[in-house]
Amino acid sequence: MEDGVVQLEPRVARIEADVASLKDSVARLDQKVDRLDERVDERFNKVDDRFDKVDDRLDKVDDRFDKVDEKFAKIDEKFAMLDGKVNTLDKRMAVFECGLEGLRENQARFHDDLNGLRGSLDAKFIWIVTTMITFGIALLAAMAKGFHWLQ
Repeated sequence: MEDGVVQLEPRVARIEADVASLKDSVARLDQKVDRLDERVDERFNKVDDRFDKVDDRLDKVDDRFDKVDEKFAKIDEKFAMLDGKVNTLDKRMAVFECGLEGLRENQARFHDDLNGLRGSLDAKFIWIVTTMITFGIALLAAMAKGFHWLQ
């Protein structure tokens, strides 16, 4: 049995050496994994920092968009106010146009009345002139009879 044990000893020694070699390999791999883990952590930290910067920039952009939205809201209010003023002006213009139509109708009637009055004045002028001529002739006739100009 001792021969069997003696034959096993070199195998055990080789296995122990392989185990020790594997432990060294595992230790080196652990070191490499730790270094890689540190690098990955550093890179993730850098990525996190970059994402934080991007988040800050996006917050700034959101703030700018909020300001732009506020400005657009003010512009919309001004347009609404301007639209109200335009509507009021349209109503006033419609009333003014109605007034102008009424004024034109009144002007046309006044023009017709003036034409009628002119015709009436022309007729009265002719009547007055005719009456004055007749009165002048009658006066001359009376004077001629009174002064015996006519025989």
